[in-house]
Amino acid sequence: MVFCVTAITIVSGAVAERMRFGAYQIIAILISLFIYPLIGHWAWGGAERGIQTGWLSQLGFIDFAGSTVVHSVGGWVALAAILVVGPRIRRFKRASMAIHGHNLSLAALGAMIIWFGWFGFNGGSTLGVTDKVPQILVNTSLSGAFGCLGAMAVSWPILKRPNIGILINGSLSGLVGITASCHLMSPSGAVAMGFISGVLCFAVTCLLERLQIDDAVGAFPVHCVSGMWGTLGFLFFSSPEKWGTGLGLWEQFSVQLTGIFVTFLWAFGGSFAFLKFINHWVTPLRVTEEEDVGLNISEHGARTEMLDLAWKMESQRKSGDFSRKVNEQLDGEIRQIAVEYNGVLGRVNLEKNQAEKMTEVALKAQQEMEIANHQLEETIQDLSEFNQLAEGREIRMIDLKTEINEMAIRLGETNRYNVEFDDARNIPT
Repeated sequence: MVFCVTAITIVSGAVAERMRFGAYQIIAILISLFIYPLIGHWAWGGAERGIQTGWLSQLGFIDFAGSTVVHSVGGWVALAAILVVGPRIRRFKRASMAIHGHNLSLAALGAMIIWFGWFGFNGGSTLGVTDKVPQILVNTSLSGAFGCLGAMAVSWPILKRPNIGILINGSLSGLVGITASCHLMSPSGAVAMGFISGVLCFAVTCLLERLQIDDAVGAFPVHCVSGMWGTLGFLFFSSPEKWGTGLGLWEQFSVQLTGIFVTFLWAFGGSFAFLKFINHWVTPLRVTEEEDVGLNISEHGARTEMLDLAWKMESQRKSGDFSRKVNEQLDGEIRQIAVEYNGVLGRVNLEKNQAEKMTEVALKAQQEMEIANHQLEETIQDLSEFNQLAEGREIRMIDLKTEINEMAIRLGETNRYNVEFDDARNIPT
């Protein structure tokens, strides 16, 4: 029952931030009633009684703790769901535009809790406290550790830094990979299994991004891809004598591949067809305008002081109105943020008021300058008119002097009259 719940919760991470809560309930019902019970029976039917009633188990299919039955089932349904609902808003608006998680410290803590829980996941699959349990626990931990190292080994040279999210998923992929065969593997085999799982996880994560398939937490690479690898890969790191099926390498490979293929058909094919039908004919699986608000608000009304403060700050940013301070009657660190933000608002408003006063002074100075320019233009025009009058008067005086001299010549005088003008009275002397 708990393994069934695990398969269901794998889907929740992949479709995070854009699927309706009611749609997730439909997926939970689909997996728990129709997908997981059949695949679980095919692989594990009668295991609690020490008999084999499932047709896959009768063929010799090996999946000790659920690399395929649990993790691939959840991963295939997750892929079907994200293909139906589509990527988050703005996820692929620009190349490699990632939407980062809220808190990497909590994510790392969650991974460590899951890692510890995996000892129960794998160790408990013995259905009893046997001498195999210590080996199972060691293999589980080694594979998880080297899954992290494998993911880091391939991602660090490409990304130029060790990405925490990729390292977390690498460790989980190693845990998923060893789940099918943790009772069969040697420690060295567990190391190889985990390392390759981490490499495959990173490679498929990059492939999904290139294809613009938005798996919010990497559920498909971690659970489905690593689950398939774990179901097949152990054949190359363990001996047929340990399998207990009496089959050779390629016969066992064929059986394992059959189990993977029918799981793909039933988990992915069935869920994709069903979800496509529900989304088109019954009810949309995806939220609409509420996505930007956040599903914790639109679907559940789960408000927080931090969120309210962020909304107020966002509203002021959009409106440009910083006149009102935010509420400081809060608790803890949020109150300190509000106090500091109000301090910033005070400085912004002070600078704004000073800028407005300087703008008023500048406008007044501009108006006065325009008036002075107008007066100057009028003065220049008056001077121009005066100059024109003065030039005309000077020309008339010169003409008068010329006429007097010509008259003296005509009167037969030997010498011209030396006619000059008295500048003060403008008369000839």
